[in-house]
Amino acid sequence: MRFCIFSVRVFAQIFILVCNFFICNIAYAQSNDAEKAFEKFIRAEDYKNASFYLETKLVDPAKLDVSQMFFNILMDSYYRDMKKNAVKIDTLYQFLSSLGTVDLNKTADCYNDSHCLLANELMYGASPDAVKYFVDRGLNLNHTDRGIIPASMPFMVRLGSVYNVEDMNFFAKNGLVLGDELYPIEQLSNYRDNYLYSGRLNMPENYLELSDQNLLDVAVIALGSSVNENSPKASIRRKVLCDFVTYAASSFTPSFDYLLYLLKVSNTFRGEYVGKTEKSGNSIYQPFPSSCVSLVQSMAASHAQLQSVISDFANNGDVKTAQWLISIKQGQN
Repeated sequence: MRFCIFSVRVFAQIFILVCNFFICNIAYAQSNDAEKAFEKFIRAEDYKNASFYLETKLVDPAKLDVSQMFFNILMDSYYRDMKKNAVKIDTLYQFLSSLGTVDLNKTADCYNDSHCLLANELMYGASPDAVKYFVDRGLNLNHTDRGIIPASMPFMVRLGSVYNVEDMNFFAKNGLVLGDELYPIEQLSNYRDNYLYSGRLNMPENYLELSDQNLLDVAVIALGSSVNENSPKASIRRKVLCDFVTYAASSFTPSFDYLLYLLKVSNTFRGEYVGKTEKSGNSIYQPFPSSCVSLVQSMAASHAQLQSVISDFANNGDVKTAQWLISIKQGQN
């Protein structure tokens, strides 16, 4: 008899637990469905119907990740033309900010279960004015997180094409620090960018032996990595990058052999292209820009094993490059 009473009690407790489990899950599912409907109205820019879920308490603002929601909607709906969508972005930001703090520096869940930072996403081509909008609301252009490369990397890849020196100065005034940051070699080798011709950076041959790279190293790697632009625009990009490398050279110590790297990865950095111009459509451009010629000449003049480099090109039948390098060597004597 005692066994039967005990069994009934245990059964009753299990029954209550099971009921509570299903009730909680049903409530959670309903709450989740309400949040999805709420976000759907926000994406449709129907803030009136979105407010219905708040007024009726079907959605609890305290349980919303407004930072992630802002990132998702911004990237999905407005990122491709932020100038055109400036008012819509501000409306979205103001609405979500009224529900909680929109942390623009938070590491967000993004593509293919990876993690992203807004600062990095903006440096894939957002205008300076668009970037300033977010900086004025707390975005830190230097903020990074474990496994995420500094935002200055996509910027350097686009310097000379998407961005110019004026943009660089603008970003610097708005908090982007260029020079103090380091770029882990693993992050550089794993960096993927659709603007790059091969989708990745042209790394030095001995990159597995290298440690963290400095800004000058990264600028040289960006110079040696082709992008998806036509020849005239690619030439302008190279000119700007060569000017920057020349300007910054005295402030950093190279981490690898820049001369060998650039001569090997850039098929127009050759003797036959020195002083040469070509035509593409209505544009006339230099495959080997004058500023880049001067840069490579400077590197060759100070290279400890220039004769070995000359022999390498001569042995491979590139007489013009070998002759050009010989003339640089003779100029030292």
